[in-house]
Amino acid sequence: MQKSEKITLARLEEARRAIAALAAKPKQHFTAHQAIDAMAADLRRARDTLGYSYDDLVQMLAGYGVEVKPSTLRGYLKKIATAKEKETARTSARKAGAKQRLASPSPAALSVTPMADPAVSPSVPSATRITQDD
Repeated sequence: MQKSEKITLARLEEARRAIAALAAKPKQHFTAHQAIDAMAADLRRARDTLGYSYDDLVQMLAGYGVEVKPSTLRGYLKKIATAKEKETARTSARKAGAKQRLASPSPAALSVTPMADPAVSPSVPSATRITQDD
């Protein structure tokens, strides 16, 4: 292996700027699962609204190089739908949690007030009551 020349700071900065300015390189090759994921909404529409069967869709996809069995297509679409439902549920839960945190009183709004209990002897600490200041 040949020893490389030392790189000047100016060349290093020039290379850094060139790399930082690179645009995203579009993906050129996809797995069958990735292809179906990209077309999931259209495939569901063809199946549910337009009346195409999984067999029909598999034959159509095979013409474009996406080789899957009808059961595989069904499984992929179900898995994709389940993942989207979970993401929607997570997003809803996060939003609900944020709303709940905003509605809950802050610890600073709570005050501790000693409760007098005449039946307790002076040597036993009195109980405390936590109330919310409005």
